[in-house]
Amino acid sequence: MRMPILLALLAAACARELRSTNPELWLELETEHFTLRTDLPEEDARRAISDLELIRNALLAAGWHGETASPAHIGVVAVASERELHEVLVDKVDGMASSDRFGQRMIFVSGGGNLLDSEEVKHEVTHALLSEYLVTSPRWVGEGIACLMETLDIDRRKGRAVRGSSTRQRRSWLADRKRLRLMRGKPMDVNWSLEIMGMGSAVTVDNGYEFETLSWALVHWLVDTEPKKFQAFLARLARGDGMWTAFSGAFPGMGETQIAKAMERYLLHANPMGKTAFPVKAWSGPEVLRKMPPAEVHALRAQLFDVFGGRPDREEKLHEALALARLADPAHPLMLALSRSRDLALATERHPEDWRSWVIWYDENKDVAAIRKAAELAPNNAGVLARLAVAEQEEGQSAKALELAKRAVSISPGPFELHSLATVYEKNGRCADAIVHEERAAEALPDRVDPRLPALLRARLGEITARCGKGDLIGTSVQTMEAEPVLRTCRQPLYVSPSSAKSISVEFTIREDGTVAAVAIQGARDNKESGMLRQFVESCSFEPVIVDGQPRRVQLNLTLDAFLH
Repeated sequence: MRMPILLALLAAACARELRSTNPELWLELETEHFTLRTDLPEEDARRAISDLELIRNALLAAGWHGETASPAHIGVVAVASERELHEVLVDKVDGMASSDRFGQRMIFVSGGGNLLDSEEVKHEVTHALLSEYLVTSPRWVGEGIACLMETLDIDRRKGRAVRGSSTRQRRSWLADRKRLRLMRGKPMDVNWSLEIMGMGSAVTVDNGYEFETLSWALVHWLVDTEPKKFQAFLARLARGDGMWTAFSGAFPGMGETQIAKAMERYLLHANPMGKTAFPVKAWSGPEVLRKMPPAEVHALRAQLFDVFGGRPDREEKLHEALALARLADPAHPLMLALSRSRDLALATERHPEDWRSWVIWYDENKDVAAIRKAAELAPNNAGVLARLAVAEQEEGQSAKALELAKRAVSISPGPFELHSLATVYEKNGRCADAIVHEERAAEALPDRVDPRLPALLRARLGEITARCGKGDLIGTSVQTMEAEPVLRTCRQPLYVSPSSAKSISVEFTIREDGTVAAVAIQGARDNKESGMLRQFVESCSFEPVIVDGQPRRVQLNLTLDAFLH
């Protein structure tokens, strides 16, 4: 009698154990564009990475992208079950995309089932591809395009993909929206400029589905009715224009009244959303399969909890995984990167073949030989190249530094890479180019970010601008002015009281055409208010500032109450 009971208990224990906690089950597969880390069985893992390459081909055929593809790999962590996924993610989230500890793109999804049918996988791969293309990435644009592409119908046999299908769930939600808004005591009409285009940084998990669905509807309408203008809008975002500058330039005269009326008609139409078919190339190519060492598995799990974790036991799980990684290999570079107490020399001594060892050593010691070694091992890593560009510039290698910095931005036009390019331009006396790229670095920051980051970029802009004012720098059109600008209009309302506005300062650039760039807020209550106020200022336009008969780029530092006058 005892034996059946014991067997039952052992079976129950095995059923409770997650595959992802067993490092013996983890594999790493690499293809031309993806690095997949998974606890799927080998046959399923090989099918999954092949499907990821096909999904990428389909998304590029049906979506929006730059002229050249980034050589950087997209990192995908695909666990074998939903249960394993929600060990990390909260229950309402079925996949996420972000950057890992070293700035590389990373997706976390469930690998169960057919990935070609997985809306979450297509959604998150879309986010990763957009990060290669857009410098400025407003949340409504990213979520709207990702939701549009998540329903991409990929037919492997016919070599075709169909864009524009709408899920019954989102369509039903839109149909029921008025009832839901009434139940929540909210206005039934949508203020698209404020709630979707302007306030996306404030969404939470609870109202995230609403924001995603309305962003999807807005993007779908623009794609269906104004495809060329929408492409022009994305092209402006890709070169680093702020969202409102890009939108007003691509859709001149399109205000909230026009958007609201058009969207009401669009959503009420019986079958409004257009579909388009695209040919898709089949994928074939080499695959490299490796078994992941236990320390790598435990460190990866720690990174998942660090980057994506949203459950109450996140900290406990993170430290538990780090402890297991340290026990398996006290010199593992990812474990050391995530740890507070560490001996970085261990990584370079025991793992000289791992580029991450040299990056963490360089970041702490600024050893140019270390970052050169990292670049040898990871020649397509944008963060490594951006670090090396600055290091080579300090060594007096200006031409090499500029080449490296430009390549880093071509691979990943993120804030760090753009800031590094601006630094190299400045050191080479190309002041106007340095200012433009430092402004683009500020524009590339997400709305809901630590206010110290835009403030730091603004401080660098101030330093560059001061040098531009000197007579030995020719060809710049930058002036520092102590004057109140003439405000034309703002697309968003200002949600602070007049008394509070006097204690909040804002630094920003007025471009030659009167549009606003590179906004930094000081004195806001928190990151959320800072992000909202940045959005407000970015939605404003001014009369061009004329100096010596010519419109000039100017840098200003005002209190927020100036926008109330």
